[in-house]
Amino acid sequence: MTFFRRRISLLISPLIGLGLFAAARLPLLVEGGQMAVWGAVFAVTVGLTAGAGFFVARESGRGLRAVRWTAPAVLLVVSAFVFLLIIETAAGRYGLAGLVMLLSAVYFENLRAAIPGTGRFGPGDLMHLSFVLDAVSLFFLLAFVFGVATFYYVSLPAAALAVGFLAALMTHETLWRAGIRTRDHASLVVAAGIIGLEAYLALSLLPTAYLVNAGVAVVLLSAALHIVKQVLSGAGEVKFFRKEMVAALILAGLLLGTANWI
Repeated sequence: MTFFRRRISLLISPLIGLGLFAAARLPLLVEGGQMAVWGAVFAVTVGLTAGAGFFVARESGRGLRAVRWTAPAVLLVVSAFVFLLIIETAAGRYGLAGLVMLLSAVYFENLRAAIPGTGRFGPGDLMHLSFVLDAVSLFFLLAFVFGVATFYYVSLPAAALAVGFLAALMTHETLWRAGIRTRDHASLVVAAGIIGLEAYLALSLLPTAYLVNAGVAVVLLSAALHIVKQVLSGAGEVKFFRKEMVAALILAGLLLGTANWI
């Protein structure tokens, strides 16, 4: 068991990449049931990711609380498979697989090393890395939502509610990983969901590409969430947070200003 735990990052990340590659290629080889093939590969890959995370996290002896740290890796894989459905180029599919493999390998190594007595990393490193994985996953999911709405009819209220739910879920998990009692700040979670919903409605009205809309939404939501987490944790100064939010607004403005408006 120790042999597999120490090499879990080297074992699971190639399997995730293989799953993404199979999901991109295998459906093209059959005449019917493409979504069934994609769904089967999706289920197997997500199951392997969740199983690997459970195998590593349970070694910490902290029960379900430790297993919950597997969620960022599982969400990354789920969002990558969903995003894969709207990528049109082979280079984009290979790039997606490579990025997910890299992030999953780094995360599983940090998850393994966060177990007491097994490495030099601590819960703080894992918390920061999980925030990165959440932001990437959110971008994949938002790009899919915006992209599907570009080519097909999608109910605007339903899509907005889905985005609001994602924003609330991301906020809830981020606060939990920072050691903040989410029950005491339930209003913040609800507010995050409402902001995410409104952000989707506003960006969907702009004549910009779906990748631009997703990028702007992720920049603003991630910056706001990071500031809220830091304020509740009592870290940093207000002046620093103000500068961080201004920087996020400038970056969002640059994304919109340099994009090709349709």
